[in-house]
Amino acid sequence: MAWWQLNLGSGRASQPRGPEAVAWTESEVLESILSERVTFRAPATLLMSDWGRTTSARFAVLSDGEIRFDLASLPASLRIEPLASCCVTFVHRRRAMVFLSQVLRVDPGSTPENPRQVALRIPSRMASEDLRSAPRIPNLRGSGMVVLAEEPGGRRWTSIPLNLSATGALVEFPESAVPRFRHGAEIQLVIEHGEISARVAATVRRVDGPRIAFTFPGALHGAATVAPKGLDEILRRLRTPSLGAASALTA
Repeated sequence: MAWWQLNLGSGRASQPRGPEAVAWTESEVLESILSERVTFRAPATLLMSDWGRTTSARFAVLSDGEIRFDLASLPASLRIEPLASCCVTFVHRRRAMVFLSQVLRVDPGSTPENPRQVALRIPSRMASEDLRSAPRIPNLRGSGMVVLAEEPGGRRWTSIPLNLSATGALVEFPESAVPRFRHGAEIQLVIEHGEISARVAATVRRVDGPRIAFTFPGALHGAATVAPKGLDEILRRLRTPSLGAASALTA
């Protein structure tokens, strides 16, 4: 886990240009990351310290001194209070990112076009970890596993997994039935292996023809990565040689 100790100023980072351009400072890099996530309205997970549960959100606005998130459905019994501590986790390219911040205010919102928002203080430091550091199980073609990709409307596509880890998967669709998922799209993956099935919330990270790479936002728990519920059992099964395979190795 790599920590950056930063002090974000109010100035917006800009790409250095020309022969005399200097390298970005670390603070500009961090602010650039937040700005890019806002541009793509990227998904994030918020963990409030006062009630210990997570809620889904999307990056919405970055301005001087604050970063705002659109909130998904939040039970009426749960309140987000100003000055409360908040842990934010999200995916940036191939890295899991996490930062701690303080709630400035909550804007109630009233319509889908004007959703409820929480405004957080811009963090002074952030941690990052390469998602590829999670142990990845390769060469899954022929393993008998099937991955179904399901859009919010319920339409499904069947794919064959190529590799799988606690934080993501690479799958391949038939040439005649490749979904037109856009980068950053949120879908559900139903991962089936024998009698075990796991439903995992996934985000499209890369599209390369019939091959699509996904990340699992639910695997991010603060500074740690944990396999989403149900997927942990599938990963354990894949890592454990079958009795037949073990007998062949000792014969």
